[in-house]
Amino acid sequence: MRKVLLIICFGLMFVDSAQAEVLATLGSIRTSINRQFNKADSAGDAIFTVARVNTAINRGIQQVSNDFDAVPKMDTIATDPDTLSYALNSDFLRAAWSKDYLGETVDVTIFDKRLYLTPAQTEGNVTILLAYYALGTTLTVDTNTTDILPEYREAMIAWASYLLSQTRSKPSDAQGYLTNYKELIAIDRAGKE
Repeated sequence: MRKVLLIICFGLMFVDSAQAEVLATLGSIRTSINRQFNKADSAGDAIFTVARVNTAINRGIQQVSNDFDAVPKMDTIATDPDTLSYALNSDFLRAAWSKDYLGETVDVTIFDKRLYLTPAQTEGNVTILLAYYALGTTLTVDTNTTDILPEYREAMIAWASYLLSQTRSKPSDAQGYLTNYKELIAIDRAGKE
């Protein structure tokens, strides 16, 4: 298999090119979840409507975005001394780092999706490069591709499966998916220590 080098604003990583495409579109994610549940269903018929699975997947995207650093993005903010705070993108969840155009770290405070320079800027304009983690984009069409990084898609599927198991009134199945999700969080956090 061919390897592809991906440069992400937060570092370098190697990803198998075939693996990166798996479970990338709404349709492929839904198919994977349906296969998982059909194995448990003796009839082999679709257990959930397309709309129900799509809703669970989109809730999974939101949950994973909040619990993992799954959607890295960057933005530039042009500052000036007469402005106290700057609006951040609507998908902003949390900052990773901020630097000026020379690559020097810039201290910022973020409150209520507003960026404040710490200390406040007193003269001259500065352009800040802000690396941040964002809320994943909602998928609406089968060909939409998720912006959740490939290494977090298993967690997205686990959360969606947890939600779907709850709708089937299968508490033991739901608990299994929730346990899997929590284990993935623990592994991710342990890897960052």
